[in-house]
Amino acid sequence: ISRHIRWQLLLGLAGIALLVALLGISTYSVPTVVIPDRGGVFREGIAGTPQNLNPIWCNDDTVDRDICALIYRGLTRMDKSGKVAPDLAEGWTIDNDRIYTFRLQPDLYWQDGVRLTSADVLFTIGVLQDPDLRDIPGLPSLWRNVTVEQLDELTVRFSLGEPFAPF
Repeated sequence: ISRHIRWQLLLGLAGIALLVALLGISTYSVPTVVIPDRGGVFREGIAGTPQNLNPIWCNDDTVDRDICALIYRGLTRMDKSGKVAPDLAEGWTIDNDRIYTFRLQPDLYWQDGVRLTSADVLFTIGVLQDPDLRDIPGLPSLWRNVTVEQLDELTVRFSLGEPFAPF
């Protein structure tokens, strides 16, 4: 009887070991792809108190900068590898390192359903170029030296006096 129980115990332990080995292998060999569902609510917490939610002054504070990065978009953005990628613009050209022509995506709308156009970009740059704008170190002086023109409903051109790599 004891010999019979030992074989059963040995076979049971071997079966458990085999099961653990197979589960371990499948855990590392079967890729899991997480695909988010559409809809729902996204919540993100911050540590601190926001001061300004105007995108012009978002650079003053880390909390403001984090919030503005979540709710505002630009013509371009930085992708995961740190390269400039399209955001509101579908593409752009650069001539002589000082003339930047951006073409907006045609299917962009404000929250009220009004289409986003190059006139909106001109308005935003006009705010930055306003001489009454509170001085943010380096920001207004950079934009006051840029000429902006609307080429058509979806195209805007920025002309710099001289090449400026960070632009």
